[in-house]
Amino acid sequence: YLDFFLDDSVYVSKIKYLGREVIETELGEFRCLKIAPMMATGNVFANAYPMFVWVTDDKNHLPILAEAKVVVGSVKMELTAFKNLRNPLTSRLSK
Repeated sequence: YLDFFLDDSVYVSKIKYLGREVIETELGEFRCLKIAPMMATGNVFANAYPMFVWVTDDKNHLPILAEAKVVVGSVKMELTAFKNLRNPLTSRLSK
């Protein structure tokens, strides 16, 4: 389960684990876990699992990339910077 904020409210969501993937961003190439959080359907999301999130496959679980289908199209979010991590970033394969 995961807590998230949407429209000034806090929701508790179930998470589907979809496997491991290597993701390339402008920060480099990362080993990631692919997850799909359950979202509240309504004005923004048409179905319960409209989003995919890739988090680093290490103790940090940084959200590297997220893609979501919304009612009027889609949204893509990519991490552009990070600092002061609690744990070593062992999932980065290249810069």
